[in-house]
Amino acid sequence: MSAPDAPLANHSPRLGIVHLLGWTLGVAIVLGVYRAANAWQSQDGVTPPMSPWALGFGLAYGTALGGLGLFLWRWWRGTGSGPTQPGHWLLVLGGIGFLLDVGLVPVSQALVMLRYGSITDYGHWVWMLHQCLGWLAATLVGLIVLFNLRGASWGWTIVALLFVLSVGLVAGLFVTALAAAQLGALGSWTWYLPMAVKTIGAAVVVTAILAAELADRRRGLSRDWLHTGGILAVSLLASVDIAINLRTFFSVW
Repeated sequence: MSAPDAPLANHSPRLGIVHLLGWTLGVAIVLGVYRAANAWQSQDGVTPPMSPWALGFGLAYGTALGGLGLFLWRWWRGTGSGPTQPGHWLLVLGGIGFLLDVGLVPVSQALVMLRYGSITDYGHWVWMLHQCLGWLAATLVGLIVLFNLRGASWGWTIVALLFVLSVGLVAGLFVTALAAAQLGALGSWTWYLPMAVKTIGAAVVVTAILAAELADRRRGLSRDWLHTGGILAVSLLASVDIAINLRTFFSVW
């Protein structure tokens, strides 16, 4: 794996119409998935309107998915460079994160169906299991990236380390909460604790990303528009997630 802040062997092409079309397609795919999920949860045939939070996730995940698609296209065609800058890897990780998030929903539903014979009255267990599987997968991906860093600056190495520690802790808390709830644990801590740590972790990681980016700017390192897109996508994703969690916390207090 190339160093996430190594110089590009082949500079990325200038931003063009085809890249904007790819970004639009990525956003459309993500928003389409969210709209389909809304329709599936609709009652009396009435689909609830898409929330501004879903729009924020759509823009963030859509940007990441478009970036992942671009790098996969380059790899398949054997043209252009792969991800070589920090923002490139953020796009790849964001795109993979969306695919895991969507793909693990039917897996979680199938496992709950096997356990209880239905998912209609066990939506909370589906959500909890989905969180466990998703954060465990994110931890694994983060470890793969961390152990394959070569020549990365201290700033981006710290970002990778904080990411692994954050998602690993959240994964462990969700697994613990799920096990405790299955054993009959009372109280709302099984939701509050992992969600609070998830919110704090997102804030810490995105702050580290912005600090590493600022350090790069001060060192005069050359970055391309794909790198900037990765920074913006992950910052938006973290900001929307933090805002939703804080809104939920304050609404139930």
